[in-house]
Amino acid sequence: MKFAYLWWQFLNLALVKAISLQSNVTLGNDSFWENFQAYSDTKHLNQEWTTSKATNEEGTKIYGAQWRLSQGRLQGSAWDKAVAVRTSNAAAMIGHLLKTPINVSETDTLVVQYEIKLDNSLTCGGAFIKLVSGFMNVGALENYVPDGKGVELVFGPDYCAPETNSVQFAINKVHKITHKPKLRYLQETPLSKLTDTSQSHLYTLIIDESTQSFQILIDGKTVMAREHIEDKKNVSFEPPITPPLMIPDVSVAKPHDWDDRIRIADPEVVKPSDWDEEEPLMIPDPKDTEPLEWDSSISEYILDPDAEKPSWWQEPEHGEWIPLMIKNPLCTAKHGCGQWIPRLIKNPKYKGSWEPTEVINPNYMGEWHSPETENPLYYEERQPLRIENEISGVILEFWSGSPNMLISNIYVGKNVTEAQIIGNKTWLMRDRAFRGLDDSTERKFMNNRLGNLQATFQDEKESPNPFDRIIDYVLEQPPKSLLTAAAVFLSTLVLCYVVST
Repeated sequence: MKFAYLWWQFLNLALVKAISLQSNVTLGNDSFWENFQAYSDTKHLNQEWTTSKATNEEGTKIYGAQWRLSQGRLQGSAWDKAVAVRTSNAAAMIGHLLKTPINVSETDTLVVQYEIKLDNSLTCGGAFIKLVSGFMNVGALENYVPDGKGVELVFGPDYCAPETNSVQFAINKVHKITHKPKLRYLQETPLSKLTDTSQSHLYTLIIDESTQSFQILIDGKTVMAREHIEDKKNVSFEPPITPPLMIPDVSVAKPHDWDDRIRIADPEVVKPSDWDEEEPLMIPDPKDTEPLEWDSSISEYILDPDAEKPSWWQEPEHGEWIPLMIKNPLCTAKHGCGQWIPRLIKNPKYKGSWEPTEVINPNYMGEWHSPETENPLYYEERQPLRIENEISGVILEFWSGSPNMLISNIYVGKNVTEAQIIGNKTWLMRDRAFRGLDDSTERKFMNNRLGNLQATFQDEKESPNPFDRIIDYVLEQPPKSLLTAAAVFLSTLVLCYVVST
């Protein structure tokens, strides 16, 4: 039985690798998927992905983090390539222009999805993906600066202990009156899961333009969903997507007689007549007397008699030359000299400033609020999630708080099914292999700590592909004998041969 189980473990790995290599996902013409498997090395990667060379006022590169193509530690299989951040504690940016720009209509669904794996613990950092418009050439990416124009959407996990631990989501909206674009950030956000370095995580954002709704998923599970967000009570962005109808009237000043003091000094309490606020905290000790050996007629410091004026010193240019001061050799520890000062002691008469007790103000009128007036910049935003500009590029930009952060399987498109298939063929298979290949005590503990991850996406239906159904059955039904394992293994080889031909 133990030998059969070992065969089964080997078969699991072979199946996952075969599926990943043989499953070619067919995408729409305006869908983008980058799994980094086609690149042979970092030099090859840099031919398609560009890092900004922009500098600050001092001439230093703004984005100091370096990137490389990485195989990753997770199972070490051929489908585990990813783009990795090599540098920690630095700003990171790398971008790619889409061969086919993506136009999101009023009836489309936009999906943004990618996978992240941390090989090192993270104390402060993120992994944001930004969709940009107007970037039509590589030169624009090479000159990209933080908060540059053209960012249409921001999505991704952010962690900085102890203040920040969330999945950020922001959308660019142009004010319909001032015509100024500004990113509006979601305020209520789910936890990031960036504290987990044991396994990779899949982050998904789905925006339904027809219903003006969105979902955020982590590892295929919906962690946040909001519908019809034109209802301002349902979701909050900052700054708000729809300007407030009423605003404070700044032309109205607070009346001079408006009393907004909650507490006041008790008028019935009077400062005691013997309370002297002028008494200092410390006074000279009256019992301290000047020592008999003390000679106040001798200066403690004198001009250095051995000092000589430098030959280069010119009094018209440098002024009168004065030798340095040195300790008077006649002033010793035994025979003190100079002005004698008695030591200080705490003043027994000191009472400090007198402060009367406070009582509730009987004339309190409340906090002053300016009267409201209609906002001249108000308008109703009926499509707050509308992506109005054509998406022409994808940028990864964030603060790199950890080296060897792996990013892969970046998908941007208008098809939820495509994203589900990619997630199932990459992250889900990796997750299953991760949980099934090692039964050591340490791995069992890790699985218990992480909990039972959902095996499939919530909305995923059973695949009509018979090959997928066979593989799912095999992965979920460990063999009970060596004969069964051998039979399954041979069948799998035949299936992989048929698929590959």
